Amino acid sequence: MKTFRLFAVAALATLPALAGELTITQKQTGGGGTSSTAWYGNSAFKHADAQTESIFEYASGKLTVVEHGKKQYWEATAEDMKAAADAMAKKMAEVEKQLEQAKGNPMMEQMLKKLPGMGGPLPAAKVVKTAETRKIAGYDCTKYVVTMGEAMSIEMWATTALKPPAGTQAARQAFAFANPMMQRYAKGFEELAKIEGLALAETTTIEMMGRKSTVASEATEVKEGAIPASAFAAPTGYKKVESPLKKLAKDLGQ
Repeated sequence: MKTFRLFAVAALATLPALAGELTITQKQTGGGGTSSTAWYGNSAFKHADAQTESIFEYASGKLTVVEHGKKQYWEATAEDMKAAADAMAKKMAEVEKQLEQAKGNPMMEQMLKKLPGMGGPLPAAKVVKTAETRKIAGYDCTKYVVTMGEAMSIEMWATTALKPPAGTQAARQAFAFANPMMQRYAKGFEELAKIEGLALAETTTIEMMGRKSTVASEATEVKEGAIPASAFAAPTGYKKVESPLKKLAKDLGQ
């Protein structure tokens, strides 16, 4: 299953209720580097790059993930995602119990403190709005800095000039939490509601086990206007396969 990159989670922001449809093209650096497009529709949201497409329908809450390399796609409901998350939470509780034996080993304790959730309670996210501004794809943006403990920091540039449909907030949250591991961070991300507007650029830095990785994404083009319904349909000729979230819930439940 494709693991949704952490910077996508940071896009959760306070979005206006009244909005028009948007199509935003982004360029990514780090993590392999690629370009992607996001369609903010009135009934659905879609994010796609050369390898995958992820589509979320607001009314049904259904998530569809298309894998072009395998010419296949799978679907997941909110119930599927919750079942996988619950199974993962149970497994992680078992792992954390095993890590108790690390106590008394100074080196292990220091390492675990830097892993969110492993050396103690999950650190809460903290959002700081700065006075820095710059234009991105022609829109005025304000810089925000988001931190979660020592392991993760996100630099975001958000604009209040764009008003995507309100349902896109739920969509991007679903994308993030389709990775059951991310469910553990749900409360921490509530802080992100302080970010005003839509993020057009994000840089996420994660430091873990002495290694640092950085992934950046920035909008290069923004189009306002109607999006055809066909844009949110799975490609024809692709095979529908079992959701890996269902499989994960089954495997962890054994």
